[in-house]
Amino acid sequence: RQRLWVLSNNNNINIIRKDRNSCRNIYFQNSRDNQTQFYDIDSDRTGNFYLATSAGLLAVDQDLTLGKGIRSVGLSDHDFRSISIQNDTLVWLGSENGIILAGISRSNPGSEIIHRRTFCPGKEVRSIHIDRESNIWAAMNNDGLKKIIHENGDYKVQSFRRSAADINSLSSNRLRCLFEDRQGILWIGTTEMGINKYNLASHVFFNLGMHNSGIYGLNSDIVLSFLQLEKNRVLVGTREKGLGLLNSVNGQFIRPEQYFNPLRDKSVSNMLIDSRNILWIRSWDALYCLLPGSGELIEVTGMEQEVNGICEDDFGFIWLGTRSGLRRLSIGQDNLI
Repeated sequence: RQRLWVLSNNNNINIIRKDRNSCRNIYFQNSRDNQTQFYDIDSDRTGNFYLATSAGLLAVDQDLTLGKGIRSVGLSDHDFRSISIQNDTLVWLGSENGIILAGISRSNPGSEIIHRRTFCPGKEVRSIHIDRESNIWAAMNNDGLKKIIHENGDYKVQSFRRSAADINSLSSNRLRCLFEDRQGILWIGTTEMGINKYNLASHVFFNLGMHNSGIYGLNSDIVLSFLQLEKNRVLVGTREKGLGLLNSVNGQFIRPEQYFNPLRDKSVSNMLIDSRNILWIRSWDALYCLLPGSGELIEVTGMEQEVNGICEDDFGFIWLGTRSGLRRLSIGQDNLI
């Protein structure tokens, strides 16, 4: 899709039309408090974009030249933190008050919600993932893991929680992030007990915490993010302890020192590998890039403002959404637009 999206949290969405080499900013005003927060974005296979925000579910016109910009689809009384679209017409949303399923019109997408349903009301959702078998997984803040299955024309919710009597259960009910690797293994980041590895075939959980994750071990029990690397390696971003490097096959950790010691801010909330094989590491207060070959870790200067989103365009530029605007980065160059 010839668009690049960078979310910020000051009522702005920065949109770059790469087919026209232009940059456009769209502003959405929330009539309630004028402080709309943009948290997550997803698109269907026909190019319609939907946004999870503090002002509900928003949609964007496919042709931005119409000037209509962003419009509310509905559910404006919800604060959505995550979104995932299934089969173009089903929008799964994670909120502070449960999992919301919104049905979107196939003939007029982005116009209205034709039906809605709530699962797990009153429970906070931190992340939503649709696996390769089309099952819905939700990481809950204090209610474990939920799996939503569609069978016999209806949805069934299966719950996974910690049980002190079951060593094969979740190690914690406080979950933060979800990641499915190339082998179909579900990795679950918690905020107090490290990582849970869930085998979708055997239905067994295995905990990787600071106490039992190999000779190097997981360096923190608070896990914020995952990134798939080559050869079954997975980077694990933690709070205040930098990065861990995980072998997703045997569950053992390696500790390459260049990932750890130089990080000034060691709470890693997002990561990206670009087309030049440069690893970009976004922490809460800084941005780093790890150069291939030399292994040199560089802190990008001028990034005093919090970075909310990071991605790469077709031309190899790194785009960042920050509190102070949109930045375009290349090696040795930092351009503020």
